[in-house]
Amino acid sequence: WSANPDANVNMEYYMKPFRAGVEAGTACLMCGYNRVNGVPACKNEDIMQAAKRWGDKFWIVSDWGAIYPDAADGGAAEYINAGVDMEMGAHDDAECTGPDVPETEYGGAGYCNKGDYMLPDRIKAMLDSGKITEARVDETVSRVLGALKTAGLLNPKVQDDFPAYVYTDYHSKWYGPLAQKDVRTQHSRQVAHEVATKAMVLAKNKGSLLPVSKSAKIQTYGCGDEVHFHAESGSASGTAPHFPAVPCQADGKTACPYPEDGLKAAGADVKAYRFSDGLTGPHDANAITVVCLMAKSFNTEGTDRANLDMESFPFEKFTKVVVWVVAPGPVILDFAPLVDSILISSLPGEMGGAGFTDIFFGKTSPAGRLTLTMPNSMHETSVTVNQDSDDYAEGFEFGYRWYEAHNKRPIF
Repeated sequence: WSANPDANVNMEYYMKPFRAGVEAGTACLMCGYNRVNGVPACKNEDIMQAAKRWGDKFWIVSDWGAIYPDAADGGAAEYINAGVDMEMGAHDDAECTGPDVPETEYGGAGYCNKGDYMLPDRIKAMLDSGKITEARVDETVSRVLGALKTAGLLNPKVQDDFPAYVYTDYHSKWYGPLAQKDVRTQHSRQVAHEVATKAMVLAKNKGSLLPVSKSAKIQTYGCGDEVHFHAESGSASGTAPHFPAVPCQADGKTACPYPEDGLKAAGADVKAYRFSDGLTGPHDANAITVVCLMAKSFNTEGTDRANLDMESFPFEKFTKVVVWVVAPGPVILDFAPLVDSILISSLPGEMGGAGFTDIFFGKTSPAGRLTLTMPNSMHETSVTVNQDSDDYAEGFEFGYRWYEAHNKRPIF
């Protein structure tokens, strides 16, 4: 599939999030599987060199297997010279037949895509043949070391906390001790807490229902392990999150992904119910109702969502309702007139429950801003996607720009 946007649209809109990441200090950008204007993204010099002009403390890595078979026999030089610094995806041995590497003592070993085009011996052969230059290799080394230094990972004290690599670690997802190490810390949870809180958007607050007093009675629906706080399917989502025996301890000592745990840890009077229990509710007509509402369509890697719908809940039966919307992108919030307050998160992570609790009780003011438009219906705007490629004929007329151009109002 090829994305073929006009150069102005591409740089003014689609490349902006990448630039924002670089300016914020990101260590790495990734080129994807698709083509851009007919050229594989990881071989597209225009977009990768444009990105590299933004800074020199990050590197560009391919998505898993996005260095294609034309990289064999030195063909990887085209990818390297275009801007790729690191290939992600390599097979374990010559007998690997795929699609998965054989089981190890640590479990399934990953994918067998035979992507070994940028291993050291291949790089040396391309250098010797003149297909790539030493200066190009030096650029990659400088970028990687600069990013590692910025992250503090060149600090010997930090390095001492990690197990040593062995040869097989370089070739598989699950070989070796480092792949099994839980690298999360109290500090990382505190950062996750801050991010989850600052990213939460208050879309509606009729009658200033929020913040709520800790003395109020609260009933929650679907606010435990039914919350999709991380991607539901795809490579990264395959990493099982760690659930502590005692969640939501103070100062980020333990993870807190679920609001029902966060509210209880804050000392509130909470009665927690499953999402489906709303059909028989309300269970306390005087309580503040918290509904954690998920997108109906599965969010996964490699496949678009089937629709923009949210799960259905009988809001008309309830009063004093706070809804926490968790969705991976635009969704249709047609229930909005029936509820008092709406908070919106994308994928809030392991401290989303703590962030929700802070805003619910007024410890923190909601400061997030919507980065996308919530439509009134599925096919409301003129944006369409073709099967094999798309020329982005809508230009800049999408998202809020479409609503402004057509004098229409989205839900949010």
